[in-house]
Amino acid sequence: MTKTELRKPGEGFKPYAVKYHPSRLHKQVQDAAADCDELVREGEMIKALQGKSVVPLIGWIMLGSVRVQGLVMPWLEGRTLEEAVL
Repeated sequence: MTKTELRKPGEGFKPYAVKYHPSRLHKQVQDAAADCDELVREGEMIKALQGKSVVPLIGWIMLGSVRVQGLVMPWLEGRTLEEAVL
């Protein structure tokens, strides 16, 4: 008798392939595709904002705290995206 014949169902290690089962892999591929789409949209947004004043960017980032906006907004006023990042 081999070891596999002696082992009862559910005992021992799960097969390596279970981790990469088609249903799970499909979900991972879908998640990765969604992430890529999001990055493309963010990249397009950044391209659209390059060379423009950064103040509209604050609304896009949605800073939660009014205090933070009060500190950041005057510093960003009139700066372009490149100047603010550098």
